[in-house]
Amino acid sequence: MILRGKRAQLDAKAAWILVEAIQTLLETKSKVIVAVPGGRSVCGIFQKLAEDDVIDWLRVHLFMVDERLVPPDHPESNFRLVVESLGDRVPATSLHPYVYDAAAENYGVGEYERQLTQLGGRFDVVLVSSGEDGHIASIFPNHQATVAGGKKFVLLENSPKPPLRRMTATPGLITAAQVGLLLFFGADKGQALKHFFNRKLSVSECPAKLISTLPQHYILTDLEVAIP
Repeated sequence: MILRGKRAQLDAKAAWILVEAIQTLLETKSKVIVAVPGGRSVCGIFQKLAEDDVIDWLRVHLFMVDERLVPPDHPESNFRLVVESLGDRVPATSLHPYVYDAAAENYGVGEYERQLTQLGGRFDVVLVSSGEDGHIASIFPNHQATVAGGKKFVLLENSPKPPLRRMTATPGLITAAQVGLLLFFGADKGQALKHFFNRKLSVSECPAKLISTLPQHYILTDLEVAIP
Protein backbone atom coordinates (compact mmCIF):
# COMPACT_ATOMS: atom_id res chain seq x y z
CA MET A 1 0.00 0.00 0.00
CA ILE A 2 1.32 3.44 -0.98
CA LEU A 3 0.43 6.41 1.23
CA ARG A 4 1.16 10.02 0.29
CA GLY A 5 0.65 13.22 2.24
CA LYS A 6 2.17 15.93 4.36
CA ARG A 7 4.81 14.89 6.83
CA ALA A 8 2.70 15.42 9.96
CA GLN A 9 -0.15 13.42 8.46
CA LEU A 10 2.17 10.58 7.54
CA ASP A 11 3.76 10.52 11.00
CA ALA A 12 0.29 10.06 12.50
CA LYS A 13 -0.66 7.47 9.88
CA ALA A 14 2.53 5.46 10.41
CA ALA A 15 1.99 5.48 14.18
CA TRP A 16 -1.61 4.30 13.68
CA ILE A 17 -0.45 1.47 11.40
CA LEU A 18 2.11 0.39 13.97
CA VAL A 19 -0.43 0.42 16.79
CA GLU A 20 -2.94 -1.57 14.74
CA ALA A 21 -0.30 -4.10 13.68
CA ILE A 22 0.94 -4.57 17.23
CA GLN A 23 -2.56 -4.93 18.65
CA THR A 24 -3.55 -7.44 15.97
CA LEU A 25 -0.44 -9.55 16.53
CA LEU A 26 -0.91 -9.50 20.31
CA GLU A 27 -4.28 -11.19 19.83
CA THR A 28 -2.43 -14.40 18.90
CA LYS A 29 1.06 -13.85 20.34
CA SER A 30 2.34 -13.36 23.86
CA LYS A 31 4.82 -10.72 22.70
CA VAL A 32 5.62 -8.68 19.60
CA ILE A 33 9.09 -7.74 18.40
CA VAL A 34 9.33 -4.37 16.62
CA ALA A 35 12.48 -3.30 14.78
CA VAL A 36 13.10 0.44 14.53
CA PRO A 37 15.74 2.78 13.10
CA GLY A 38 17.18 6.01 14.34
CA GLY A 39 17.36 9.23 12.35
CA ARG A 40 15.28 12.36 11.91
CA SER A 41 12.75 10.64 9.62
CA VAL A 42 11.19 8.68 12.47
CA CYS A 43 11.19 11.19 15.34
CA GLY A 44 7.64 12.34 14.61
CA ILE A 45 6.38 8.76 14.47
CA PHE A 46 7.95 7.92 17.82
CA GLN A 47 6.43 11.02 19.38
CA LYS A 48 2.99 9.97 18.14
CA LEU A 49 3.52 6.50 19.59
CA ALA A 50 4.46 8.07 22.91
CA GLU A 51 1.02 9.71 22.98
CA ASP A 52 -0.77 6.39 22.50
CA ASP A 53 -2.27 4.73 25.56
CA VAL A 54 -3.51 1.52 23.90
CA ILE A 55 -0.35 -0.54 23.42
CA ASP A 56 0.60 -2.92 26.21
CA TRP A 57 4.30 -2.04 26.09
CA LEU A 58 5.16 -4.78 28.58
CA ARG A 59 4.43 -7.26 25.76
CA VAL A 60 6.31 -5.32 23.09
CA HIS A 61 10.07 -5.43 22.56
CA LEU A 62 11.97 -2.82 20.54
CA PHE A 63 15.18 -3.77 18.72
CA MET A 64 17.35 -1.59 16.50
CA VAL A 65 17.55 -2.43 12.79
CA ASP A 66 21.04 -0.94 12.80
CA GLU A 67 23.37 0.98 15.05
CA ARG A 68 26.66 2.83 15.08
CA LEU A 69 29.43 1.26 17.14
CA VAL A 70 29.03 3.69 20.02
CA PRO A 71 27.61 3.41 23.56
CA PRO A 72 23.78 3.68 23.82
CA ASP A 73 24.01 7.14 25.42
CA HIS A 74 26.41 8.51 22.79
CA PRO A 75 25.19 11.58 20.82
CA GLU A 76 25.42 9.56 17.56
CA SER A 77 23.53 6.55 18.93
CA ASN A 78 20.34 5.58 17.09
CA PHE A 79 19.01 4.07 20.29
CA ARG A 80 19.45 7.32 22.17
CA LEU A 81 17.12 9.04 19.68
CA VAL A 82 14.48 6.33 20.20
CA VAL A 83 14.58 6.79 23.97
CA GLU A 84 14.46 10.58 23.74
CA SER A 85 11.47 10.45 21.36
CA LEU A 86 9.43 7.85 23.24
CA GLY A 87 10.09 9.36 26.62
CA ASP A 88 8.94 7.25 29.57
CA ARG A 89 6.21 5.46 27.59
CA VAL A 90 8.21 2.26 26.98
CA PRO A 91 9.51 0.37 30.04
CA ALA A 92 13.21 -0.42 30.21
CA THR A 93 12.51 -4.16 29.97
CA SER A 94 11.03 -3.62 26.51
CA LEU A 95 14.00 -1.68 25.16
CA HIS A 96 16.88 -3.61 23.64
CA PRO A 97 19.83 -1.41 22.74
CA TYR A 98 22.81 -2.84 20.93
CA VAL A 99 25.58 -2.52 23.52
CA TYR A 100 28.92 -1.80 21.90
CA ASP A 101 31.67 -3.79 23.62
CA ALA A 102 35.14 -3.03 22.27
CA ALA A 103 36.56 -6.10 24.05
CA ALA A 104 33.99 -8.62 22.79
CA GLU A 105 34.12 -10.68 19.63
CA ASN A 106 32.42 -8.72 16.82
CA TYR A 107 32.01 -5.89 19.36
CA GLY A 108 28.89 -7.43 20.93
CA VAL A 109 26.95 -8.17 17.74
CA GLY A 110 26.71 -11.83 18.69
CA GLU A 111 25.24 -10.94 22.06
CA TYR A 112 22.59 -8.82 20.37
CA GLU A 113 21.65 -11.77 18.20
CA ARG A 114 21.39 -13.98 21.30
CA GLN A 115 18.99 -11.50 22.90
CA LEU A 116 16.71 -11.68 19.90
CA THR A 117 16.98 -15.47 19.73
CA GLN A 118 15.82 -15.72 23.34
CA LEU A 119 12.66 -13.85 22.32
CA GLY A 120 11.90 -16.01 19.30
CA GLY A 121 14.63 -15.03 16.88
CA ARG A 122 12.65 -12.86 14.48
CA PHE A 123 11.08 -9.44 14.01
CA ASP A 124 7.30 -9.19 13.73
CA VAL A 125 7.11 -5.55 12.61
CA VAL A 126 9.83 -3.55 10.86
CA LEU A 127 9.97 0.24 10.52
CA VAL A 128 12.70 1.55 8.21
CA SER A 129 13.56 4.74 6.36
CA SER A 130 15.22 4.71 2.95
CA GLY A 131 18.46 6.57 2.38
CA GLU A 132 19.21 8.63 -0.69
CA ASP A 133 20.77 5.57 -2.35
CA GLY A 134 17.91 3.20 -1.47
CA HIS A 135 19.60 1.61 1.53
CA ILE A 136 17.66 0.57 4.62
CA ALA A 137 19.16 -0.15 8.04
CA SER A 138 22.86 -0.43 7.11
CA ILE A 139 22.14 -2.62 4.10
CA PHE A 140 23.67 -0.63 1.26
CA PRO A 141 23.40 -1.24 -2.48
CA ASN A 142 25.72 -4.00 -3.71
CA HIS A 143 27.39 -4.26 -0.31
CA GLN A 144 28.33 -7.17 1.95
CA ALA A 145 25.24 -7.04 4.19
CA THR A 146 23.00 -7.84 1.20
CA VAL A 147 24.51 -11.35 1.13
CA ALA A 148 24.88 -12.05 4.85
CA GLY A 149 23.83 -15.69 4.78
CA GLY A 150 21.89 -17.06 7.74
CA LYS A 151 22.97 -14.51 10.33
CA LYS A 152 20.48 -12.17 12.01
CA PHE A 153 22.92 -9.29 12.56
CA VAL A 154 26.28 -8.56 11.00
CA LEU A 155 29.17 -6.23 11.63
CA LEU A 156 30.22 -3.71 8.99
CA GLU A 157 33.66 -2.17 9.14
CA ASN A 158 33.59 -0.54 5.70
CA SER A 159 30.22 1.18 5.48
CA PRO A 160 29.82 3.30 2.32
CA LYS A 161 28.29 5.99 4.52
CA PRO A 162 29.97 7.38 7.65
CA PRO A 163 30.62 6.09 10.18
CA LEU A 164 32.53 3.16 8.71
CA ARG A 165 31.77 0.78 11.57
CA ARG A 166 28.17 -0.30 12.18
CA MET A 167 26.05 -3.29 12.94
CA THR A 168 22.89 -4.10 11.00
CA ALA A 169 20.01 -6.53 10.76
CA THR A 170 20.41 -8.78 7.72
CA PRO A 171 18.05 -9.09 4.74
CA GLY A 172 16.94 -12.51 5.97
CA LEU A 173 15.93 -11.16 9.36
CA ILE A 174 14.03 -8.22 7.87
CA THR A 175 12.12 -10.29 5.31
CA ALA A 176 10.99 -12.78 7.98
CA ALA A 177 8.76 -10.08 9.50
CA GLN A 178 5.00 -9.95 9.03
CA VAL A 179 4.55 -6.18 8.67
CA GLY A 180 6.85 -3.56 7.20
CA LEU A 181 6.71 0.23 6.95
CA LEU A 182 9.09 1.99 4.57
CA LEU A 183 9.53 5.76 4.64
CA PHE A 184 10.66 8.02 1.81
CA PHE A 185 10.68 11.38 3.57
CA GLY A 186 12.41 14.46 2.20
CA ALA A 187 13.28 15.84 -1.22
CA ASP A 188 16.63 14.03 -1.27
CA LYS A 189 14.83 10.65 -1.35
CA GLY A 190 13.24 11.21 -4.76
CA GLN A 191 15.77 9.13 -6.69
CA ALA A 192 15.55 6.33 -4.13
CA LEU A 193 11.76 6.24 -4.53
CA LYS A 194 12.14 5.97 -8.30
CA HIS A 195 14.61 3.13 -7.87
CA PHE A 196 12.23 1.35 -5.51
CA PHE A 197 9.58 1.20 -8.23
CA ASN A 198 12.05 0.45 -11.03
CA ARG A 199 11.41 -3.21 -11.86
CA LYS A 200 14.73 -3.47 -13.65
CA LEU A 201 16.65 -2.95 -10.39
CA SER A 202 17.33 -5.86 -8.05
CA VAL A 203 17.13 -5.93 -4.27
CA SER A 204 20.92 -5.80 -4.16
CA GLU A 205 20.83 -2.58 -6.18
CA CYS A 206 17.98 -1.10 -4.10
CA PRO A 207 17.77 -2.79 -0.67
CA ALA A 208 14.58 -0.85 0.16
CA LYS A 209 12.82 -3.36 -2.08
CA LEU A 210 13.20 -5.91 0.73
CA ILE A 211 10.14 -4.40 2.41
CA SER A 212 7.94 -5.14 -0.62
CA THR A 213 8.43 -8.88 0.03
CA LEU A 214 6.70 -8.77 3.43
CA PRO A 215 3.10 -10.07 3.66
CA GLN A 216 1.90 -6.64 4.79
CA HIS A 217 3.87 -3.59 3.73
CA TYR A 218 3.24 0.12 3.56
CA ILE A 219 5.16 2.74 1.61
CA LEU A 220 4.84 6.27 3.00
CA THR A 221 6.17 9.33 1.19
CA ASP A 222 5.83 13.09 1.27
CA LEU A 223 7.24 13.33 -2.27
CA GLU A 224 5.41 14.16 -5.48
CA VAL A 225 7.53 11.80 -7.59
CA ALA A 226 5.50 10.00 -10.24
CA ILE A 227 4.85 6.39 -9.24
CA PRO A 228 4.21 3.83 -11.98
